[in-house]
Amino acid sequence: MHSQHGLMEPSAQRSTRPLTHVWWPRAGSGLFGAVYFVFSAAFDVASNVSSMSDYSVPTRLFIVLPVGILDAFFYWWTFTALTRTLSQLSSRRQSAKLLLYRRFSRVLLVAVLISIAWVVGQMAFIMADSLDERWSVLWVFDAFWHLLYFCMLLSITWLWSPSINNLQYAYYEQAEAEDEAEDG
Repeated sequence: MHSQHGLMEPSAQRSTRPLTHVWWPRAGSGLFGAVYFVFSAAFDVASNVSSMSDYSVPTRLFIVLPVGILDAFFYWWTFTALTRTLSQLSSRRQSAKLLLYRRFSRVLLVAVLISIAWVVGQMAFIMADSLDERWSVLWVFDAFWHLLYFCMLLSITWLWSPSINNLQYAYYEQAEAEDEAEDG
């Protein structure tokens, strides 16, 4: 990237990737969202409209497991993209941005570990047939996810909060490119 009259213009580099690389992530995320919506809605209807003890154990697993598997896939997809970003920042020697994204990856890793522990506990609770007996504490299942996502949002706002380093993040790659141009 180079600066011209205070504006940032992207450098013109042609990608050798096939056209599918451009449209597949968007189509894949739309398909993922639709499938997740269907299974999540089925889980919500089954757990809120009817009594879970009316269902057999395999049916309960069929209701709960797809949402958990789709959540795991989403986290894997995110970590794959984040790993790619970390390697690009490392190869470009973008140390300030690399530190920021490493911290973000730690936040996501902690969220994944907490999610796994919670899902295992929730599945044990559901499989133990004590769901209808303890209906007064079922709100905790939903409240936990809201609390976890709120904590993730807080950590993201803390990581990317306005600071003295914002200009460093914005112009750091430009400075690296100008240094390489002067050396070459």
